[in-house]
This record gives sequence, structure tokens and C-alpha cells, in this order.
Amino acid sequence: MKPDVNDNFEQQAVTQNSAINNNMELQALLQEMEVKRKSLYKKQNISSICIFLTLIVMVAGPFILPLPFYFYAVPFVFFCFGCNLVNQTKPELLELKNTYKEKILVQAMKIIDDSIIFQPDSGISKREFTASLLFDMDPNVYSTEDLMIGKIDKTEFYLSEVKAEYKSKPGKIEFSTAIFKGVIFRADFNKNFEGITILSADRLRLNISPYDKVIPGTPIEMENTAFNKLFNIRTTNEIEARYLLSPLLMEKLIELNKKSSGTISVSFINNSIYIAFPRVRQLFEVQTHKSFLNAEALEEDLYVIRLMCFAIEELRLNTRIWGKN
Repeated sequence: MKPDVNDNFEQQAVTQNSAINNNMELQALLQEMEVKRKSLYKKQNISSICIFLTLIVMVAGPFILPLPFYFYAVPFVFFCFGCNLVNQTKPELLELKNTYKEKILVQAMKIIDDSIIFQPDSGISKREFTASLLFDMDPNVYSTEDLMIGKIDKTEFYLSEVKAEYKSKPGKIEFSTAIFKGVIFRADFNKNFEGITILSADRLRLNISPYDKVIPGTPIEMENTAFNKLFNIRTTNEIEARYLLSPLLMEKLIELNKKSSGTISVSFINNSIYIAFPRVRQLFEVQTHKSFLNAEALEEDLYVIRLMCFAIEELRLNTRIWGKN
């Protein structure tokens, strides 16, 4: 199912959600998973209560209730029961996670755009993350998963969850600096270009760390005041950057940023556009405290995928100019 370019973002979401709700195979699978989720969630609650309460009794009890030592054998048994229940739920949780990704999300993605291929165990390499020049610091702790590859008309794209950090240990204490947590999106740009242009959202960084890398290019400002307030703009080719950042594209990037949960960062490099969408919650994972029958549980994950497709449509990446085929 391809997005209707005549519909706006909200209209597309309504149409796609209706298709998901009317997909009998998908709804039957959600019903089946909901039964398993309830059972798993009940076990998780019981184990948490057993462990929490017995720890309180065993730690605080001797100071409050001077009971014989053998009395605490009872809460110890409950503690062991809770720990054992935790181990029992791990395979169930893993099965539920795999089913959610491999069956629920895959089917729902096909409704949004049938070109999308989902590879949960793959992601964007650390080398590409660094080469995108989206961030001032290179990570030495890096993880990525949930790679999605697709093609809308002529535009190939992919996206992946990424968590990047820099850990240092100048003394006895280890320090961790969060570089990025969220989704990295990459797509073919519709214009050929040779330079590098970077739109950084980090306007408040006052102290330069010795671990920061030098970002190429010189600062420039555009005619759009709102755009200048949102981004630091650096480029190695000012003339080319002004062609890339057309008035329409700047307005669309501002609009795209409003739909993101955090301020986006953008880079134009190697005839591609990279966009970093910050996220607090890890995406595409089962949340056992939320019902699978609640549309909001799935909607939060699908919103991100819709946002990427929306970016291609709104930024007119399918409009090939400057000799781009």
C-alpha cells in the first residue's frame, strides 16, 4: 500500500490505521498475543512483588521486628520463588518480542509501504554513523538494530535505531557522554552535489570537548529567520548549499521537525540526505504493560515509519533535478 500523496500526514495515518484494523489475520494474531501478554505481565508483577517485599522484610525486619533468625527462612523462600519466576518469564518475553517484530510489525509496515524490508538484527554501521557528520563527537560505545530498507518511487532509503555514547575514564571514575539515541534515516537526495552541508541542532553547546571532532565547512545563515534559529548551518560550498536549501525545502524541514519528538539534525553528503530523529523510548519493542488491542501501543512505532515516508514525500526527494536519474 503506497501513501496517497494527495493526503496529508494525518489523513494517511487514518487510512492506514483503518486498513490495519480491518486486517483480519493481523487482528487475530494480536488477540492471540494479548492472551500471552496478560499471562506474562501477571507473572512479572508477581515476581516483582515477591522480590521487593522479601528484600524489605529481610533487610529492615531485624531492626524493626527482633524475631528469631529462622523466621526469615520464609521470606527467603518467597525471594527465591520470585527470582525463579523471573527466569521462567525470559523465554516467554523473548518469544513475544520476536513475534511482535517478525509478524505484527512486518504486516503493519506493508500496509504503510509495501516496499519496506525489516531486518531486526541489522542496523546502520558505526562507520556510516560517523561518516554522516551528524554529530560533533565519535562514539566508542555503539549499538544499532531494527534496520528498515525501502524504496518510494525512485528514492531508496533506510533507517535504523541507534544508541551512541562516548565513555572515558580520566581517573578512577568512568564518565559516559550520550551522543545520540533514536533513529537515523538516510535517503538518496534528488540533486547531485559535491560539497557537504550540515544542519546541526546543537545551538547550546558552549564548551568544546577535547574529544569533539572538527566539522567541515564554514557557518552561514539563510534568509529564513525561523530556520536559522532552529539550525546551525555549516557548508563547504555556500553557493551549492543555497541551491540545496531552497525556500520550500527549509519550510518542509521546519515542518518535519515539528512532527519529531526532538530537534532533528540533517546532513547532505555523498549525494544523500541523513536525518537524525532523537527518541527517548526504544522503538519496536514489546511493552508488556500495554495491551496489544490498544491501538496506541502499535501506533507509536508506526508513527516513526510514517514520518520517514512523509519526509521523502514532503522534501520532494522523488523529484529528480540537476541531472539526477
